[in-house]
Amino acid sequence: MPESWKDTLRPASFRGVPFQVSSAETDDGRRIAVHQFPGREEPFVQDLGRRARVFSLEAFVLGPDYNVGRDLLVAALAAKGPGELSHPYQGSLACYVGGFRFRDSHDHGGLARFDITFQEAGSRLVLARRAGGEGAVDSSADNADTVAGVTFIRETIVIGVPEPVRTAAVEEAERAAQTIIDLSALYEKGRAASDTARKARALLEDAQTLITTPAAFVTSVHDAIRSVLDGLETAKGALEAYRALEDLRPLSRGGGTAAENGTTTANLVRRASLAGACRAAARVPYASLDEALEVRTDLLDRLDLQLEDPATSDEDGQALEALRLAVAESIPPEEETLPRIATYTPRVSRPLVSIAYELYGDSAREQEIADRNQVRNPAITPGGVALAVLDA
Repeated sequence: MPESWKDTLRPASFRGVPFQVSSAETDDGRRIAVHQFPGREEPFVQDLGRRARVFSLEAFVLGPDYNVGRDLLVAALAAKGPGELSHPYQGSLACYVGGFRFRDSHDHGGLARFDITFQEAGSRLVLARRAGGEGAVDSSADNADTVAGVTFIRETIVIGVPEPVRTAAVEEAERAAQTIIDLSALYEKGRAASDTARKARALLEDAQTLITTPAAFVTSVHDAIRSVLDGLETAKGALEAYRALEDLRPLSRGGGTAAENGTTTANLVRRASLAGACRAAARVPYASLDEALEVRTDLLDRLDLQLEDPATSDEDGQALEALRLAVAESIPPEEETLPRIATYTPRVSRPLVSIAYELYGDSAREQEIADRNQVRNPAITPGGVALAVLDA
């Protein structure tokens, strides 16, 4: 018996979030330029290539817990950048969300209907990854944040559970918020640091309320953690701060839903912190190629640990793989030629200023050598002691 068209339909989803589709419309065609000239009876038509396809879907989620599916889909649709659309008729597509709206209904035991417009992304995502750079890392980090947020909303159970179970997720968020407040005090940078502390305090004060609306909770966590990069004095300082956040481990709670909520919330914080570290690393002005490669290796190792974690979902794994690729290709920046670290050993004791002049023809680089080697007395640098210096 021939295969029915119904047998070829694919499950619909966007960024891994499933939904149902009642109808689909595709806007396609060619880009045509029509030129009409005075005195000529026929036009001149130019074919400028295929138009970008637009996919419009009438979608819905339903059931007694439809609100969870609705929040998951809203978070996925509202996220920045392109994502993977599993179209029931067209297959797997890279798309931007052109716009969406939804309406809730009591029908069928709970229902949310969506009107969604997807814009074909083409090969821009691939080109951005190949090009590398700060923008590619930012885009991949944003996508990793979105997918981690969707995972949190899907896996955290806070409705219809005893208070201690809901409190487990709240306590993890409060720990992260307090850590951010402490870090902003250490690396204070005026108004920006105050904004970081303000967002962290809002999370600290509102965690109990926010946890009942997981999508809003995810947004608050991400806002607080992303603000660390703007609030600290340097990108390198932010890199250190994000490591402190990433090292947070869930409190010991035994087993059951309370433990699962605590672990899921801690994972949300850790993933957001790792994404933040990748953004910060792409902005660090590296003094040497060795320093850049050391940071890159450390980040790749940390991403590998997340990828090897059995709790990492397929969707999270794909997002982390994309972030790993962006970091590998962007650090160090391809357009920069960074010096390497070499070793110089003075034969006799001498002032560091004379060594700087001998190596670089610039005595002002004395402080650079002193900082790299933690020289206590630049006036007398001991002979026979190796110094780490840049080769240019």
